[in-house]
Amino acid sequence: MRRLSLCLLLLLMGCAATPPRRGENPSRPPLVRIKLATGDSLRIGGGESFMVTDGKRGMDVPRGEWKMYGGAFPVRMTNETGRNIQDPILPIWVYAASETGKVSLNGKPYRGTLEVRQDSLGKLLVVNETDAESYLRGVVPAEIGNLEPSLIEAMKAQAVAARTYAVKKLADLDKTDRAYDLESSVLDQVYLGVSGETALGDRAVRETRGEVATLKGKPIAAYYSSYCGGHTADIEESWDKPPEEYLKGTKDPYCRGAKNFTWEKMFLRDQVQMMLDAFQTDSLPKGWKGNPGRWKSLRVMKRGPSGRVLELLVSTEKGSYVLKKDRIRWAFMDPVTRAILPGTLFTVRMDEGGVVFSGNGNGHGVGMCQVGAIEMAHKGKNSGDILKHYYRGIRIEKIYR
Repeated sequence: MRRLSLCLLLLLMGCAATPPRRGENPSRPPLVRIKLATGDSLRIGGGESFMVTDGKRGMDVPRGEWKMYGGAFPVRMTNETGRNIQDPILPIWVYAASETGKVSLNGKPYRGTLEVRQDSLGKLLVVNETDAESYLRGVVPAEIGNLEPSLIEAMKAQAVAARTYAVKKLADLDKTDRAYDLESSVLDQVYLGVSGETALGDRAVRETRGEVATLKGKPIAAYYSSYCGGHTADIEESWDKPPEEYLKGTKDPYCRGAKNFTWEKMFLRDQVQMMLDAFQTDSLPKGWKGNPGRWKSLRVMKRGPSGRVLELLVSTEKGSYVLKKDRIRWAFMDPVTRAILPGTLFTVRMDEGGVVFSGNGNGHGVGMCQVGAIEMAHKGKNSGDILKHYYRGIRIEKIYR
């Protein structure tokens, strides 16, 4: 079996051997680093050849899918023919051999570069570095859906909101040392790479290139959610964050046409116990020792201006504790589907069998309501109208061309 060492210089690539670096030219989109996956193994490559480098020297890897193993074992790469790249020195960077090419991870193509390193547990961590505009092409349709061309203004509003969110996050992270900037999930923004791109999404990104929402010359924290249930939330209703004048809740008549505008979740008593036991909470009173025991009742203690639940009292056989704000949704994560409560704009009632949550909206409710944005576009509003409806007092500025 033939072995190749990444430490052996198989191909001198000059400057191309060094990984792309974060751009400093304000006239160009910034580079963003998105966490794609962690695990003991992964698959890279695909239908075209690609380059692998440790930043000093590199090699041209033949086309085909290569498996990479980490975890408790020495790092190695192998393809379906049994050809090995033995003991690569991490981190390494993987990028397409051609300028227009793409690299793939676990069968999904991405633009830019893949960085593979080991995390603190020895698992492989994969980060995609690409420019902000390419990133948005994989975000916009994933977040707001594959809409009809007549709804392009909603797509454009989503593009500006997603770009603003990313730019703000980059600015906030400048003072930190992290392996990546953004998650590729709802923890930040859903990012699907090339497989998530659509013609209309590309158009929305292209027609808003460089545009961000600002207040007093600075990018805002452009949060958004699926649908607000008829009233968006103040930011402090959902999270323990300071108030922001552009993130004040407002009535939203555009959201009421949403499919599944209202929802109901029913859980048996044992299911509720399982969810509460699994939830790692800091809501238990100080000095509480051990498990709080069997739950007895749930009661809404406090609501915010939009009607969202701020405090939910959980009474147990040993006492009581309070779940607060958006953490309430995570406390009631379905143990089978792993779905959390759709929102906190709900009422709760007890019956002999368990508990019933009845509510409106889906998501945290802060900032732009995506269903509302779609309805505004349907009624002829443009992307600027949409954004200024949900983010008070903002301006739309172009920060690069």
